[in-house]
Amino acid sequence: MKPVLYRDLFDDTADSLRRDLFRLIEPLGFGRPANGGEGAVSYPCDVHETEDAYAIEAELPGFTREQIKVTLREGVLGIAADRSEAAEQTRENGEWGQPHLRERTHTRIRRSFRLPGMVDEGGVDAELKDGVLHVRVPKQRVASREIAIR
Repeated sequence: MKPVLYRDLFDDTADSLRRDLFRLIEPLGFGRPANGGEGAVSYPCDVHETEDAYAIEAELPGFTREQIKVTLREGVLGIAADRSEAAEQTRENGEWGQPHLRERTHTRIRRSFRLPGMVDEGGVDAELKDGVLHVRVPKQRVASREIAIR
């Protein structure tokens, strides 16, 4: 006997309409990617500037430290995160059995920010806390000095 998942009639109707809409617009290149959700998505980010650093906060719910990569090259900060489909993993090892509802898909995030000004690439600090990635990029201190004229 298969278990029955209770779903509200409105939810079923909305899901059906959403599926029909995606089926219509996918060939045009809009909406959910035709490859099963493996396209890049974006989550909200904030970029702040203080006197001595740039601070970036990116919402990355459900990602682990191992799934996130932060890079800094030539003044461009890159944030990338990849999460494979959880249902796919459990189906392979047979832990959860036959799925009845699968809404969690493969998620790939790519964001990049050109930072205005010189930065200290060696002093970048990143921390993941409660699903929010906090990155601090210190500004490079430019030593000023007087040049003697010969």
